[in-house]
Order: sequence, then structure tokens, then C-alpha cells
Amino acid sequence: MSKLEITPARHLRKQTPSSKFSLRCITFFVAIFALSAKAEKPPGREDVAAIAGLAAWYRADNVAKNDANAATALNDSSGKARTIVPGAKAPLVVDNVLNGKPVLRFSGNESPLLDEGNHWSAGGFTAFIVAAYDSIATNPALRDSPTYIIDTPGKALLSDGGVAGLALGLNWNGRPGIAAGISKADPQTAFDPPYPNEQSSDLRIEARKFYAFAFASAEGKKNKTANAWDCTLAVSVAANGTASSVVPAPWISLQAMNGGNKLQIAAAGTRDVFKGDIAEIILFNTELTVADQDKVLSYLRAKYQLQEAVKRLPAAPVVIAPTLTAGTFWFHDTVTVQMNAPTAGSEIRFTTDGSEPGLTSPLYTAPFSLDASSIITAQAFAAGRDASPVNSARFVKIGKLEPTANRLKGGWKYSWGDEFEGPKIDDSIWGYEIGYVRNSEAQYYSDRPENSRIDNGNLLIQGLHDNWNGHAYTSASVSTENKVTLTYGRYELRAKIDLRSGSWPAWWIWSRPDKGGWPKEGEIDMMEYYTGKLNFNVIDGNGIFATKRKKVSALGGPRWGTEFHVWTMDWDADKIDLYLDGVLMNHYPLDTANGTGRHGVNPYRNPETKKIVINQALGGTWGGILNPKDAPFELRVDWMRVHTWSDEAAYTLTVNGGTGSGPYVSSTKASVTANMPPAGYAFDKWIVQGKATISDAANPTATVTMPAEDATITATYRAK
Repeated sequence: MSKLEITPARHLRKQTPSSKFSLRCITFFVAIFALSAKAEKPPGREDVAAIAGLAAWYRADNVAKNDANAATALNDSSGKARTIVPGAKAPLVVDNVLNGKPVLRFSGNESPLLDEGNHWSAGGFTAFIVAAYDSIATNPALRDSPTYIIDTPGKALLSDGGVAGLALGLNWNGRPGIAAGISKADPQTAFDPPYPNEQSSDLRIEARKFYAFAFASAEGKKNKTANAWDCTLAVSVAANGTASSVVPAPWISLQAMNGGNKLQIAAAGTRDVFKGDIAEIILFNTELTVADQDKVLSYLRAKYQLQEAVKRLPAAPVVIAPTLTAGTFWFHDTVTVQMNAPTAGSEIRFTTDGSEPGLTSPLYTAPFSLDASSIITAQAFAAGRDASPVNSARFVKIGKLEPTANRLKGGWKYSWGDEFEGPKIDDSIWGYEIGYVRNSEAQYYSDRPENSRIDNGNLLIQGLHDNWNGHAYTSASVSTENKVTLTYGRYELRAKIDLRSGSWPAWWIWSRPDKGGWPKEGEIDMMEYYTGKLNFNVIDGNGIFATKRKKVSALGGPRWGTEFHVWTMDWDADKIDLYLDGVLMNHYPLDTANGTGRHGVNPYRNPETKKIVINQALGGTWGGILNPKDAPFELRVDWMRVHTWSDEAAYTLTVNGGTGSGPYVSSTKASVTANMPPAGYAFDKWIVQGKATISDAANPTATVTMPAEDATITATYRAK
């Protein structure tokens, strides 16, 4: 029986400061305070200009425009002799929008406004923006592939004591989710969008209303280098046991690497374009004090008469929805559904036919099993509170694992693989990728034994911080390109991965470059890990990701990373199934990719055009914050094995408490691995029933030689 547990994410009430985080001090303010008639005279333009570090000042009331009201030049009011000239498609200058002042209006079709000049400091920054978004998403439709996106948060924005709702934040270096009111952010929460906190969870920002925002960072003060940063409104939503973000396109983006020289307004690159109005942008090339930040914000509030415009939520709190991971889940025999109601004193009502639950629906009291396809819909209720949003998940029962090569008889037969027993890496199977290859990763891939070698019966790939030949980081990526021809079959890998931030190990299949290239030849990520999540991806020829993710925290946390685990792919002409330790993680019908490959074919019906890659990447686009003190990062691979389907008579191997069950041809060696022991226990031994022989009954990973009859083996455990 396969078991799928839908478990709650941990609610984060308060963020934990981390002295290791490179953003030494990030503050984020929203100017929502009403002006008082008795207040002192607010700072003027001359007061702002006198603040040290003023680098650029762009105002919609200091632009040149043509007869069609399109901006022709954006003048710098900071005293620097600079002018931004828009590209072919310029924003409109719209008069009398905000307290009689004009704005620059962007529809999303304009050319990015670029200021290119080597005048930005890498030692910190402060940015102020007065702007309004054209629209803010409002209904719940959460996607998590390939990046965190919430298209429409909707009811998920409702508050419950600071646990759920929305948080305002800074989108820094392309990553959302540093919450408002936190002076320091822990990297784990900064890179995995955090839950809103008590200071911000009951705020709502409205579309087409103007706000003054301030971003300040000491980034780069310590090491005098800084990465690119984007200033935008990051809306982090925490509800239903998960946290994700909607990040509209940025107001400004600065390439500040080593004192970089490109500022973009209303875009980041050519894809992430802003839709809305911008009235004013003021930039400093240092982190301002709180007093100076307040001075600039006071000037902007007075100039544009910004009043209290943040809506508060109703006094009656809303129940947080039951933890039920959205999406589609596949199972073979039965699946266990587990839910939890985070709000104290609430109860869960659910249905199994997709209908909306109510107070008369069945009451959830304990985990339950499904043996048929179902749509679970759940809602939480509590006295004195509004009902929670409705959560649902689809469970689809699929047929037995019978490859299409032969559905009446036959079984798996060992084809090829590598036990990594040495003395060196087998160059008849593996070659090397060399250089900086993809994803802006930090490492240089080499073929040195320092980066990849056989070590104690394992393939050991090490990501080092060794400054070799001028490369700060080095690692290795081995590939079967032009070495082995792939076919349909069962692919298995037993490995232990590094879970620390910055580690990005992968075992994956993609195109040989002399064929169609990416994405036309597709990509299968059988094992991929970064920032606390395991990824199971199949990408079609159009680059569309079919993704399933599993948080390591739901598998046992750091303890899980101390053990070897088995990743499996079953691939035939009908489907690709991806497993972790025998549990189905992603089911991909091949017809989904019809017409998306090279010349309009299905990229997964020609496996011979593919190669296998095993690599240990560092940092880069998705690898997370990389701390050189954590090096070396290690990926250990015990073995990789490939079985193909044979029409010879086969017999069933049943593995209790582990992976490796299936039909096998007589004399074939089947890979079996015991499940990770429960806390406080250790693996003891395998017990064999029948005539099967096992390579080492005391080893949690062993090889079973199949007899000409069915066989059963069982993993046993002992208390430590």
C-alpha cells in the first residue's frame, strides 16, 4: 500500500533573525499615516536633496513629452547631469492624477527605461517609490511550478491572529518574501516565502491607489559586492498550511554587482514589465538611517497628500482552512489522506465527490484511506468565526505498473548500471561537463578527482570553495552523453544529498545537444533538491513544467538527509512515473507532451536522444544562499541501475518495509532498500521468504537475485 500524507506546514508567527544573512538590515515601510493639521511643516525638496548619498531622483513632474503625451526624456532631479531617454515604446505622461501632479503610466508594453552609468554603490542602497499597481490579484488560484506564484489570493488574505493573511515585502535579487517590519531575515524564510507576521498580516493594498514605499539595505557593506536587486511589492500569503507569494513586476531594478551600471524603471530585463503608475523615484547609494528615511517619506506624503488608505480586515476572524495540499495525486492501491485544522477549537467537514462541504458533511476525526479516485473537498468551522476557505485535492487511482512492452507476461530484467566500486569512474559510461554551464550557478565544473571520484564504493561529487584557477567554487557534473543509448525502462538511483542552503544536487535526463536541444527534447528531473524542497519534474517540448514538490520537513527534516534514499523512474510509451523511496510522486501521461517536441513529435517517445546527468550545483538561480564556510557540499551515489522490460517469464518480488517490489525475470538482480527507520530505531536485517538470495541481509540496501518463483523479503528494525 502506498501512503500519501497531506500534512500541515509549520505556521511562522515570528521570523528569527540570522546574523549570517547577507542582507544585514532590510527595512520596509508603507506610508499610510494620515496628515495632522497640527503637524510641523514637513520636509521639502531641499531637505531631501541635502541627505548624503543621493544618487538619482526621477519625478513624473520633471519629464519632457511629445504632442501625444508620450515621455521623451526623464530628467534626474538629484543634481546629476543625467537624462533617461525612453526606448521605442515610451510610457504616457498623464496630468493631474495625484494631488494635481502627473504620473508615468505603464501598460506593460513599454520599452524598459534604462539609466546606464557606473554610479551605483555596492555598499548599500535605499529606494523610495510612489506608485500604484493597475491591478492586484484577488481570488485563490495557487500555482507552484516552476516558481512560487499566487495568481489570485482572494479569501486566503483573511487574517487569523497574525498567522494568515498578507505580508508586504521586498523582492530582492529575484526572490520574493522578506516580510514587513523585520529588521533581519533568516535565509530559510527569505528564500521560501514566509508567513506574514503580526505587524503586517491584517493589511490590504488596493489596486489603482497610491502608496509611498521605502526599501533600505546594507547589502554589500561587508564584502563590497552586491547582487542585482528589484524593488517591488511582494505579497506573501499564508493559509491552508502553505505560504506562497504573488510578486507583480518591479518598479525599479538595479544591476549592482561590483558597482554595476544598469538601472531599469518599470521592468526587470525584458520580460517582467510593470503595469500601473509611477509618480516619483528617489534613490540613495547607501543605507539611510531610519530618521532620514522618515524625512523622505514625510516629504512624499505631504507632496502627494497620501492619506490612510490601508483597509483593515473584519473584527470577526476567519478560520484558517484545513491543511490539504492542492493538486492532483496518483496512487496504485490505496492512499491515506490526513488533514489538520490550525485554528484552535475548529472542526473539519469534508466531501469525497468534489461538492462543497457544509456543517452537515462528514466530520473529519482521523486519517482515512481511499481505494478509488476521489476529489476531497474540506472546510473548517468554528463558533464565532467565519468559515474557512474551501480546500480541495484530487486523488486519481491508476493501473498496475505494467510497461506497455508487454501487458500479458514478462517482467524487469537488469540491463546496465554502475555500482561505483572503482577504482575510478567508469569512462565507458560517464563523461564530464566542463565550465560554467547553466542557471547562473556559482561553480565551475571540472573533471578533477578533487571534485568527482570513487570513494568507499560511492560516486562522490564535491562542491568546493577552493579558488582553483581563479574559480571561487568548483564541482562536477557527469553525463552519459555519447556513451550510452537510453531506452524505456526502470531507472533507479540510491544517493545521499546535502540539504544545506546553496546545495542543488540533481539526477536528470535531457537532450543530447546534437539532437533537438532544450526544451524541444524535454527534461525529466528524477532527483532535484534546493532550498528545502525535493522536485519531481517533467518538462514538455514547449518548456511547460509538470511539477510535484515535497518538503524535506515533511519527510523528517535534517535526519532525512543523513540517510541514503532511492529515486526511481518508470518510463514507457504511455507514461513517466517518478518515485521517492517507493512512493509515487509524479505521474505524467506521455500524451501530455504530444506535438511539443522537435518537428512536432512527442519528445518522450525517442529516449535514444537523451542523456543522464548527475551533478552537484551550487547557488545559482534556485540553489539558495551559498555560504563558503559550508563547503564542501557532497553528493554520494551508491549505485545507479537500469532494468528493461523482457517478455520472458517473470515472478513477483514483494518488499515489505522498503522499495524494489515488482515482476522480475528469473536470475535478475533486483535492488531493494529499506525505508528510513522511525526516530529512535535502526535497521536490523532483512528476512527472506522463499528461494530468493540476498547479497547482504544486514545492509539496508541490498541486491536480491530472483528465483523461478515468487518471493517476499521484509525489513526489520530494532530500538537504538
